Amino acid sequence: MLLYVSIPGLAVGLCAFLLLAVLLKYELSFDQHFATKDRVIRLCNVLHDPSETHTLPIGLRTAYTQLPSQVPEIEKAVQMYPEWNTVVKTELGTFSNLNLLYSDSEFFDVFGLNLIQGNTSDALIGKNSIVLSKSTAQKLFGTENCIGKTVKIDENQLIVSGVIGDLPKTTHFKFDMLMPMLSNEFIASQGSLEFRTYYLIKKGANLKKAGQSIAAANDKLMQVWKTRGSLNNLKSETITEPLSDIHLHTKAQGDLVPKTNMSLLYIVFGIAAFILLIALINFINMYLLHG
Repeated sequence: MLLYVSIPGLAVGLCAFLLLAVLLKYELSFDQHFATKDRVIRLCNVLHDPSETHTLPIGLRTAYTQLPSQVPEIEKAVQMYPEWNTVVKTELGTFSNLNLLYSDSEFFDVFGLNLIQGNTSDALIGKNSIVLSKSTAQKLFGTENCIGKTVKIDENQLIVSGVIGDLPKTTHFKFDMLMPMLSNEFIASQGSLEFRTYYLIKKGANLKKAGQSIAAANDKLMQVWKTRGSLNNLKSETITEPLSDIHLHTKAQGDLVPKTNMSLLYIVFGIAAFILLIALINFINMYLLHG
């Protein structure tokens, strides 16, 4: 009889363990779907003011336009700038609360992504182009086959140049639509810290050495930024971080998707292991007593 009582306890313990294991797998799988995950580095600027330190995942535009030519290990670079709650008009109506991401044409190459419709080589070329995620295309047009159709954002008529598959939720950034960075002339011309910057490192290059070279080159660019006014004259330093480590280990504040809490993950893992251990011990004890 005791054996039969212990079986449900073991089942409950296993269920609890599996549920917690699913949570752990989810958190550990962030950004692992990118084909280039082991070759991408993100740039961060650390600013020290008199009272506190800020680690920011944003940089100058020159970190894209000038820095890559100074670091031989860099194959390609890309920057992103997010716009939230964008209102879009199409032939089917008006749609709100869409996330727009401005990005450079190297976006697809840096992250190893392909398009469902359109060509990655020219999808983010030209000021009037826009790329939609698959779910957004379905929402705006009722189909993903919408290349050449137009959408209206503010007073701008934009032509759909590509459709990309929805990125998994385990991605540290998110978007519904992509537009060329140069289509927003005001943002592209800014000399302030605005842009999320990523570098694709050449195959075979040492990632750590490349990161150090990028940091050194960006420190020089930041010296120019500091001369533009007293508010910019803060002590700063550059750090870099591998793409695959961002969600778990980044020190930056203000990511598009909140990072995980490593302490919480360790606690969850400990609870899961403890529950499974107790369930097994109880089952074995009941089995031995029954025998």
